[in-house]
Amino acid sequence: MKTTVAKQFLIVFSCAFLILESNAINSNSKDAEAFSIYSNCSDKDCIIYSNYLDKIKVFDREPGIHRIKKVNDSLYQIIYSCGNPCSNNVFINNKGSEDWTDKLIAQGGSCLIEYNIENRKFVAREVFSNKYKVILMLGDSAYDSAIPIWFYSENSYFDNEILVINVKQKSGSNKKFKFIKPCDLS
Repeated sequence: MKTTVAKQFLIVFSCAFLILESNAINSNSKDAEAFSIYSNCSDKDCIIYSNYLDKIKVFDREPGIHRIKKVNDSLYQIIYSCGNPCSNNVFINNKGSEDWTDKLIAQGGSCLIEYNIENRKFVAREVFSNKYKVILMLGDSAYDSAIPIWFYSENSYFDNEILVINVKQKSGSNKKFKFIKPCDLS
């Protein structure tokens, strides 16, 4: 009799565990589906929508040429083209916050790398944050100061948590700079 009670307890415990685990998985998938950014375009017009918890809002009625990229379950990026190679970027989270930048050269998760052509600084910051750190300054006369921002955006990238920035030198060659976890501001 003791073995059957133990077996019944084990079966009840296993079933309860599976139910709880399946609810946790369903809850996570519902959170992932609770927020989205999408566009609906026809020949004549295009509209970008945000959908959060089944509440659909118009984000932009005339977006022009754009691309929508899902960064994670609570963050999207919209890249607006303003001519070749010009672009503006907006990051939108599930709380409706927006973070606009026209200086973006690389993005890894919520880490943004921006370049200011006027003071020749590369800065790292987390999206929706005003805190940043200067990761590279091209004060040296060996670097070509006439390089436009699109050169850096086409030649900079994240390789896992390592940022690689290719910088054009006056000699014509490129120099690679590497930064591990550039948005770690601690």
